[in-house]
Amino acid sequence: MKVLLIAALVLPSVAFGTAQFPDRLLYNGKSEEIFSTPLEQYFEKFGIRPKWLTEMNTACWRGYVASWEIRDDRLYLQKIVREELDPKRDNFFEKDITKRIFPNRSLPIEATWFSGVIRLPQGKELEYIHMGFESIYEKDHFLEFENGVLRKVRIVSNVPDRSPKSGLRK
Repeated sequence: MKVLLIAALVLPSVAFGTAQFPDRLLYNGKSEEIFSTPLEQYFEKFGIRPKWLTEMNTACWRGYVASWEIRDDRLYLQKIVREELDPKRDNFFEKDITKRIFPNRSLPIEATWFSGVIRLPQGKELEYIHMGFESIYEKDHFLEFENGVLRKVRIVSNVPDRSPKSGLRK
């Protein structure tokens, strides 16, 4: 009986999780949403995630949204913001917290700590998957970095090939 009760309470939250606010990336002159969180690697690598950097709301468990730019094939952090409550007005406002996390650095900050892939979804959403970052879009650009330097760009189409040669019919 306890197992059924726990399953009944947990499964709906697993099945219908809130999509997370994505970070932003200025890529080829256009501001894009990314389904990757490069700043998390900084916190992991140096073990210095601030204790005050907690969930803003169910749509932002990491507690911030970061803005990035690729310039000369290098990844740069432009800004980090979070939602905070203004108790006098009883509403939320966006606060720049970049200097709280990087107090002795000037912007932009080269993201030399980041090695990995940034996923840039493109086109129409084809299928929503739990939490949003795993959702399927018409196309994905995968930007592969090593120590903050862009090494490779892969473009993947997620739209099934419906040509006569593919065996799929319209």
